[in-house]
Amino acid sequence: MSNPIRIVVIGAGKLGTFHGQKIRALEDELNLEFAGVVDPSESQRVAACRKLQCRGFADLYDGLLNNIDAAVVAAPTPLHRDLGVTLLSRGIHTLMEKPLAISSDQSDDMLNESRKSGAILQVGHVERFNPAFTEAQKHINQPRYIHSKRASGFTFRSTDVGVTLDLLIHDIDLVLTLVNSPVSHVDAIGRTLVSGHEDIVQARLTFENDCVADLEASRISRTPSRSMEVWSEDSFTEIDFANRVMTCVHPDEQVLCGDFDVNRLDKEDLTYFQNNLMEEMLPQMSRSFASVDALELEMRDFVRSIVSGRAPRVTGQAGASAVVVAEKIINSIKRNQQVLHRFAPMPEIFRIEDYRKAV
Repeated sequence: MSNPIRIVVIGAGKLGTFHGQKIRALEDELNLEFAGVVDPSESQRVAACRKLQCRGFADLYDGLLNNIDAAVVAAPTPLHRDLGVTLLSRGIHTLMEKPLAISSDQSDDMLNESRKSGAILQVGHVERFNPAFTEAQKHINQPRYIHSKRASGFTFRSTDVGVTLDLLIHDIDLVLTLVNSPVSHVDAIGRTLVSGHEDIVQARLTFENDCVADLEASRISRTPSRSMEVWSEDSFTEIDFANRVMTCVHPDEQVLCGDFDVNRLDKEDLTYFQNNLMEEMLPQMSRSFASVDALELEMRDFVRSIVSGRAPRVTGQAGASAVVVAEKIINSIKRNQQVLHRFAPMPEIFRIEDYRKAV
């Protein structure tokens, strides 16, 4: 039997503790050795170590760097770059919580170290492990229009970044996964209300292949939502991430070819299709999935990548690409900020159409 993979969690907050629990649960099955938790906050470190029954370290240099094979980084986003470079440059495989970094330059620094050392760099976009999305990918062919909405109440966490890097980054990653084309234009508006960063945002991404994606996110919403709609060449697909439900409509070939027109139906056919249009011409299939532990699936993928040398489901490059688009969205929000001041108290989600009317 090979030596166990010695793995540490950096960041003793809520998410870091969750990661530690997954490692503990999978230690024997995946041949892991939980080396402990790293956090400069003594109170957080002690609380996490008590819950996880592990050792605690104030920093990476406390006898750790030469004695670990892998790390999960669940520290504040502004620390990701320095931690990532430190780990990857020493060949330590790294699972970096999303977002990969706060800027594209910082993402590139980690990618370069990963390439040079050969260490795995995986990014924690857990929605990729949602079974509804995995199933939806099988039915989506050449997306033409995508609309996503992600909203939550204010959690008082991740206040070091805005909602773009906190929540919207999930949907940016998902859209980039579905659309095989570079982004050609970004237009976005947003508003800061309680955190010092943008708390609500709406962005429109236009791709070189003319696909358009409208993305909405709010972290001050009274109504939680995690959904996506995708219109592609031959189907319409709806994904409910929260309830893990995928619904897909595959129009009949007559509809796709433009040969079906209700205005040309005779009386008998009109009567028939008044009762049977959806079933005959727009058949729908829906699949729901049992609850899954996305963090556990992510951890399994990370460890298998280390053992086999294959790329993880969410590569460092994928995480970096999402950061590039997020950066463009944030810059667009800043450019449009003057326009936003013309609005009265603003609704939860603003539409680009409202912005265009204002100018």
